[in-house]
Order: sequence, then structure tokens, then C-alpha cells
Amino acid sequence: MKNSVEDILQKFINTAVDFIGEIVENNSGYKPLSYNNRRDVNETLEAFYQLLSLDIINPEDNVALKMIFKSGEHVIHEKLLHFGNYYYSKQKLIHSELFEKEESLRRTNVETASMLARIRAYQLHIEGIGGSTDDYFIERMPKLLDGISFIINKNISEVYLPAFYNLLNLHNTLIKYIESEHPTFRSAINELQKKVIVLIDKLATRQEIINIISKNISISLFYDQYLFFKDSLSGIDYSLKNKFNQDFDHFTISQKLRALTSWSILDHTFFFKNVHSVLTEIQYSQNLSIADSALGIRVISFYLKKTSVELLDVKVPLKNPGLDIGTELKNIFNGIDQIAKITLTENEKNLLYSYNDSQLREKVAACIINVPINEIDREMRKPHGVSEISDMELKVNINGKRSYLCMPFKTGKEVNANSVSIDVFYQILRPFFHFDNCAVVFITAKSCSQNLMNEIKRAQDKYEFSIEVIENFQLAKLLKFNNQLN
Repeated sequence: MKNSVEDILQKFINTAVDFIGEIVENNSGYKPLSYNNRRDVNETLEAFYQLLSLDIINPEDNVALKMIFKSGEHVIHEKLLHFGNYYYSKQKLIHSELFEKEESLRRTNVETASMLARIRAYQLHIEGIGGSTDDYFIERMPKLLDGISFIINKNISEVYLPAFYNLLNLHNTLIKYIESEHPTFRSAINELQKKVIVLIDKLATRQEIINIISKNISISLFYDQYLFFKDSLSGIDYSLKNKFNQDFDHFTISQKLRALTSWSILDHTFFFKNVHSVLTEIQYSQNLSIADSALGIRVISFYLKKTSVELLDVKVPLKNPGLDIGTELKNIFNGIDQIAKITLTENEKNLLYSYNDSQLREKVAACIINVPINEIDREMRKPHGVSEISDMELKVNINGKRSYLCMPFKTGKEVNANSVSIDVFYQILRPFFHFDNCAVVFITAKSCSQNLMNEIKRAQDKYEFSIEVIENFQLAKLLKFNNQLN
């Protein structure tokens, strides 16, 4: 079963990545993007987040998928246009005809999901939160809440369902923002969340919504998630309220997948009771929607997290710029093509191990050519921090393309063992999901372990990541050639 499940996951990943690629290619800049496509992009990005956050795929696949996530999130974020639908929502929900009210609720719901994608990008350390567009999410949400409050108070039952779904989505996004522990907007987020809770609880007492909850498994379980998170914040143990006595087999594949994503949060017993039949069904399903593929990624990711002990080897269909930093090293590091003839004494070898991070960066910086001195100096002296991409990032020409050269460093003082372990592999890969055109040169005083070198080779072969290593005595010889081994 395990191999077939992994095959299904790979198929869904291929479909989802191809979809994001088409969106990025056809909808960059100010080109319009339909709200249906925006909704599907949001669903797909959430699926990628779930897969990435569970830590079940290899590091090189993780980075490749983050590159896809970043490109899709960038497109969807630039379409928000300062949450314009939030801004006009109060006016439309109070004064417009029913069909315009429903459309306003649909559009604001999509914008809320796009903000969730921005939060996920922050949680994945891909993007920050706090730009002007993000500010409007907070500033303009009260208009939307006022409009929904009007609908409830005036008993406009025809749009209760989209209003209820809108509120549940808002609450989910606000909860995820709180979970991200991002410091900006915290007090405002807490106040908005309280207002959303009041409106949800008020609308949930209306008979029309009670009837929908009793019949619609997707809305029912989304409401259960709301109750779960609400109870969790209050320190209350939650038990699943709506356990649906209907025959699960009668649900559509979309309903089944949606239910399983909810049960992965709310009730693992329900999840594993039903997941195998759904996996069998989707294995033979044809023409699944992009939303179903996204839900399938979420379901299978959770299933494999709970049942597999090994990291998954997936393949992310990635278009790589195909840079080769190896051919350019001699144009960046002075004399690196001439160091083979250099000899080292034992004292010189030990001297390399004695350098701390600042010393090693300064000495390597002195070996760099064809880069402006002020840029080298700035990167050499920059402080370490959580937002750091690499120890040094320099703009250079690689194979005729203006690109970033990223250099992570490991000193002899940092590595207690005889070689550098595989634990630093992700640090080597990280620049690739931050820059479209980049190459990495790993600078290390001690040699890479065989496991680390094997992983670097796999990443080079699988995704054509441009990675070179200057290590140990090769590094010492480079420093000596440039009169820096002292």
C-alpha cells in the first residue's frame, strides 16, 4: 500500500506544480486572475504548506517545493490590491442586491485565504509579514465584519451560508496568524478574533445554519474545527460534536477528501477508519480537479507522517536556470585554479581550524575578485540573524547571468567532529528558494562527511542546483595563495 500511496502523492504533486507553473507564467504583474483560479491557488499553497511542515520529504525536495510555493504565493499576493474587496464589502453587503452580496462574500473569502497563504509563507521562512498590503488586511476587516453583522441582524438568510463560511475562514486565518507568533498586529488580531467569534456564535444559532450543519459534512467539520480551536484557546478539551451518521460511501470524492483533512485535526480514529477506502478510490479516479489534488496531498501527507518512518523521495517538476558555478570559481576566488601546487605545513593546517566565524569570513573575503569592495565588506561584516539567507551573498556574473553567489561558512571551532555532518545540508540549500538565480559555494574548514557529499551530489543531479564546496586543505591553500593563512 505504501508504494502505491507514494505514487498517488507524486501524481498529485505533479498536477499541483504544473498548475502553479501555468498560473505564474500567465498571470504575473497586473494581468487579471479569476477568483476561481485564486481559490485553487490558495488551496494548492495550503497543501504544499502541510506537506512541507510535516517534515516527511528529503531536504532537496523540500527546497524545490518551497521554490514553487514562493512563486505561487507571490502571484496571489500581488493580486490582493490592498484588500479592495474588504474595503467595499460593507457597502455591498448593506446596499447591493442579493447576487452582489453573494459575490462580495465569495471574493472576500478568497482574499482571506490569500492572507493565509502569506502567513504560511512566513511560517516556512520564505516571506515576511508587515507590508502595506498586509496592513490593509487588518485595517479593512472591520468593514467586512460590519457588513456580515448587518446580514445577521436583518435576517438576510439567503446569504447566511456564504457569510458563515466567510467567518469560519476568517477565524481560521486569524488563528493561524496567532500560531505563527508574528509580533506585528497581535493586539489588533486578538480584538478582531473576538468580533469574529461573536458573529459565528450568533449566526450558528439561526435555524438555517443549524440545518446546513446537520446535512453538509464540509461545513459541519469546518465548524467543528472552529469549535476545536476556540476550546483550545480556552483550555477546554474538545470532543467531536458532529459525527455524521450518514454513509460515508455516499459522499463525493471531494467531500471525502475534505472530511479527511478535518479529521486529521479533529479525530485520528475517524481519519484512519476511512482513509484506506478513499486512497483506493482516488488511485483509480480520473480527471480530479486541482482542488481535489490539493486535498489529496494534504490527506496523503498526514497519512504518511503517521505510518512511515523514512523520508519520502519525491520529484518536484522544477524549471531550474541551469547555472554552473564550477566554471566561474577562477573568476571569483583569486588563484583557486593554481592552488594544487601549494603545500601546507602541520601548523598551517591547524591554523585554519583556529579561525572563528568573523576571522574566516574576513580572510575568504580577501580572496574574492571581480566584486565591488564595499559589497564584499558589507557582507563580510553583516550580523547573523533569523532572517539571514547565507553568511555572505554577493552579486556576480554566472554563465553570463547576473546572479547571487551565496556562501554558508563552517569554521573548525563550530565542528567538533572530524568532518561536517549532514545536519548542515539544509543551510546549504536554503538560498535556492530565496533567489531565482543563485549558486552556492560552501566554505568549510573541515571536510564534508561522505553522507553530506552524497546529499549534495543528489541535489545537483536531481534539480541541477549549482553547488560547489571549498573545504579543508583546499580552503587552506586558497588562503595561503592570497597571503591570508596567518
